[in-house]
Amino acid sequence: MQDKPDCWVNSLSKSLVLEIKAAEMTLSESYPAGYTLRFPRVVKIRYDKDWNEAQTLNDIQDLSNSTLYSKNMKRKLEDSDSDGDKSRPK
Repeated sequence: MQDKPDCWVNSLSKSLVLEIKAAEMTLSESYPAGYTLRFPRVVKIRYDKDWNEAQTLNDIQDLSNSTLYSKNMKRKLEDSDSDGDKSRPK
């Protein structure tokens, strides 16, 4: 079963840019973009931005990749710390 959108934007020039905050962005095969947001909420309507200033799918993919890289590096650092000096508090 394919989900249908709640609304469809026919004219980009008449659309709004929304600032969204979410707990997490996760990979999802359920959506064409390949991502979904956990607990998304609108922070504000960005009247100061035009539709062509909003993030693109490529921007979001770059953000996701850099976030995954950061999480993996943090995990590697934590793993290397746990292998090291056991007397050092964490």
